Amino acid sequence: MSRLRARVLLAEDEENLGSLLETFLRGRGHLVTRVRDGRAALDALRAQAFDVALLDIVMPEMDGLEVLRAVGGLPVPPEAVVMTGNGTIDTALTAMQLGAYDYVTKPYRMAEVDLLVLRAAEKFSLRLVSAGWRWSMGATHDVFLTRMPELRRALVTAERDARDGDQGPWIISGPAGSGRRTLARWLHARSARSAHPALLVSVTGVESVDSAALFGAPGVAGDMAVGALESARRSMVVADGWSRSALPLLDRLGDIHANGCFHRSGTGPEVPLEARLCICVDDVSVLPPPLLASATMVVALPPLRARTVDVRILAEHFLRLAGGASGRGAITLGEDAAALLVRHRWPGQIAELREVMTAAAWRVPGRLLRAADLSLPPLASGAADGVDRLAEPVRATASLAELERHQIAAVLEELGWHRGRAAARLGISPRTLYRRIRQLGLSPKTATTPHSRTSGTPEGPV
Repeated sequence: MSRLRARVLLAEDEENLGSLLETFLRGRGHLVTRVRDGRAALDALRAQAFDVALLDIVMPEMDGLEVLRAVGGLPVPPEAVVMTGNGTIDTALTAMQLGAYDYVTKPYRMAEVDLLVLRAAEKFSLRLVSAGWRWSMGATHDVFLTRMPELRRALVTAERDARDGDQGPWIISGPAGSGRRTLARWLHARSARSAHPALLVSVTGVESVDSAALFGAPGVAGDMAVGALESARRSMVVADGWSRSALPLLDRLGDIHANGCFHRSGTGPEVPLEARLCICVDDVSVLPPPLLASATMVVALPPLRARTVDVRILAEHFLRLAGGASGRGAITLGEDAAALLVRHRWPGQIAELREVMTAAAWRVPGRLLRAADLSLPPLASGAADGVDRLAEPVRATASLAELERHQIAAVLEELGWHRGRAAARLGISPRTLYRRIRQLGLSPKTATTPHSRTSGTPEGPV
């Protein structure tokens, strides 16, 4: 287990002792800022965010106790350890009454100071975690299922970045309910930051609310004016629900990644950005170009109606979960039920499919779920039967290769063979779509033949 790397303010006016202590703490992996008088210490605490403040009692300008009194009035005070050379119990007691974490008397051993800094930093870190509880996504490691070749390849790259990379934001695009948060959790579970739960901020479109949740504001987290980006520390923040109304905040996030730091609510001390950001958005076009360019991973999730090959495995997965939760045990998905599910439009995306399968698991009389046991929600105007005509011609027992060919052909036909729009609908690049059209031998005349042989190879779920 790696040591905690704390941000330490060292206020010590004795040159030799201060240099020795600074060198020692840096050698232990801490980030140390040294000042030589009380006034400079207070200015530094107001300008930057620290985990621990090591304060000498006797200093020019302001003594350590005066600095300690002022520290208590900061919105997010660090844990303070006072260093006293007179050894009087009165000084130590006064320091503790003013909110000091602990004290150490001179002459002290370096190991003693190191231990105090670590314990004080751990306490400060716990305060941040406590302040961020309302944004916690929990420790659930969701499974992410897909048989779409292009999406599988994108996930392999994304998982590699989660495991080996640790720079820049992640961007997951797709309609709400398409599995953006599930994918974010799935990737976080495979990242170097997985020891700590990710935090979730649901963007509301109200700038003051969103700014407070991300960057902090007085009263947003009880007695600590911190936001999710600061609470997460070395974990990840998933920001979901962006729209064009939140462009100012998106621009600010781009600046933060460029500078590596931010200010709580735009003012106050400078806070280094340690958390990794995952942006979930309907359409990447709302993102500022600098933020999009800084992303180390961009994954596009197509709507469920464009993931025909995934509907069955997702339905069976939700049926297993619901069967276990209801105490019914294993329930088999019938072929007629699978065909009906594949043909549905799913305007509510994966969340809607989960609800349908959960309800069916409680309602089915036996161990086999048939089409008659399903209750599909009605669609909005224009599609009263709830059936997706893109999926209608394909058999529920069709092979993965047939399903892929049919889905590409149907989307192309629906969009008048506009390859750019079809690629966006399918969640693949135009170049990949062009290659698959050639491999599958598709043309406007042959595209509606769903059962032709193809060179595609079935792939299992991720």
